[in-house]
Amino acid sequence: MTVYAEKPTASDGSKPSDAVEIEIRLAQPADYESVVALLKSVELPTEDLNAKLPDFLLAFVNEKLVGSAGVEVNGTVGLLRSVAVQEDFRNYKIAGRLVNDLSKQVRLKGVKELYLITTTADGYFEKQGYERVERAAVPTEIAQSQQFSSLCPSSAVIMKKSIEKPKIKLSDLEQVSACCTPNSGCC
Repeated sequence: MTVYAEKPTASDGSKPSDAVEIEIRLAQPADYESVVALLKSVELPTEDLNAKLPDFLLAFVNEKLVGSAGVEVNGTVGLLRSVAVQEDFRNYKIAGRLVNDLSKQVRLKGVKELYLITTTADGYFEKQGYERVERAAVPTEIAQSQQFSSLCPSSAVIMKKSIEKPKIKLSDLEQVSACCTPNSGCC
């Protein structure tokens, strides 16, 4: 998928008119070294990174990797990880696009809640609808991950977000259809 992003507003308040073409695609095993380099450049852990990069989305500009996001899927929960954007491309909303698209993909696999561990981006993720949770409230599947158990410090912030679509009750639909009859004024 190709998207276009405008350059962020300049420090003098002027807005450049040119846009950047960003290609977003699923990661492939051949992308592994580039992803590791990006993650290391922003000081994110790579020791436990699966070389096949399952459930990873990547962003490219002119065939150069500029962003990544991945989820470790474990049943109905997932660990959002490796959300990184090259410094020159921050404020293009690349991270938000990657996380949003990835959330939709893993929801189709049955994931209902996403967890993340951060030492620096809790403010950003709060704006994206994530809520802080206590370490003790984390499901076993997440607590047993290397990120949680050894790679990230115990002082890191743990956050979660429900990505499950709300269920519609049949009784709610019946109430709506009962009021929306011809000449009832609601339709």
